[in-house]
Amino acid sequence: MERLESGHQIHDGVANEETERGRDAIPTMAALDAQIKLVALMVGESLWSSVSKNESEKDRLVMEWMAKYANDDFNGFQEYCDAHADDGAFIERAKNMKLEDSDFKAMQVFFEESPKGSVFITRH
Repeated sequence: MERLESGHQIHDGVANEETERGRDAIPTMAALDAQIKLVALMVGESLWSSVSKNESEKDRLVMEWMAKYANDDFNGFQEYCDAHADDGAFIERAKNMKLEDSDFKAMQVFFEESPKGSVFITRH
């Protein structure tokens, strides 16, 4: 058995999605898509729109967000998905990149209210 960078386990060359729960059940690209959408939400629409054409500024905001919410002490997306592992509808939406506004709002609240998290304030 091999473990991919995404955390998925490989059995005979096939990811075992039946036994994976929470974040481990969500493909890497779907997780990245969700987190980029979270960055945009938490940064704020006006700021995100203003930097959308400036890749270096956009990258800076993403890195700032990751430093706060995707680090060794607090991986907000991982923790949220693992806490909602029994919510099959949420996991399916996440796997299929069809998360709803209410999912993102709930994740934002989780990130901001977690003892390890807080409100995202950019240095912009």
